[in-house]
Amino acid sequence: MPILNDYSRDKDIRKDTEQYLIMGYIVFQMVGYTCLGWLVDKGFVEISNYVAANSLCMGLACCAMRFSSSFVALFLATAAFSTFLAALSSSVPTLVYEFIGKSLQSMAISSALVLLAPLSFSIAPLIGYFRGNLGSYDGGMYLMTAICVGCAVLIFMLPHIQKCGEKKKDNLSAAEC
Repeated sequence: MPILNDYSRDKDIRKDTEQYLIMGYIVFQMVGYTCLGWLVDKGFVEISNYVAANSLCMGLACCAMRFSSSFVALFLATAAFSTFLAALSSSVPTLVYEFIGKSLQSMAISSALVLLAPLSFSIAPLIGYFRGNLGSYDGGMYLMTAICVGCAVLIFMLPHIQKCGEKKKDNLSAAEC
C-alpha cells in the first residue's frame, strides 16, 4: 500500500483518480476479512488449500498489477490483492491450529508475526532500490509474485509434511513419506 499512489503514477493513471485506489484497497480489505472465511467454516475447502489459494491469487494479482495499463485494470488488481491479503491474514490462526501441536499453538500464534517489525524496516530500502535504481516498481511486483507463489506451493505441501512428521513419530521410516 505505501507504493500504490506512486505506482499508479508510473502507470500514467490520472492524479485525480489515485485516491480511489486507496479507498478500493481499504474497502476490499474489509470484504476479505468478513466475507471469505465462511468457505472454510462451512467445510467447502480445507484450510491449507484455502490459504494456498489465497497466496496464489495474491501472486496473480501482483502480476496483474504489473501488466495493468488502465485505471480499471489497476483498480481490479488492487482490489483482488487486498481481498486475498485480508482473507489470508485472518486465516493464519486457523492454519496454526490445524498443523501445530496443541502444546505449541499459543507460541506459534504469538510468534506468527514476529518478523513483521524487522521486515518493515526493509520496505523503504526496497522501494528505493526498485524505484531509484531500476526506475520502476515492476521488479517489486515480480518479487511479490514469486514470494506469493512460493508460499502457495509450500502451504499446499503442509498436509504431506504433517503426515511425514506423524509417520516419523510412529517410528516409520522417512522414505515411506
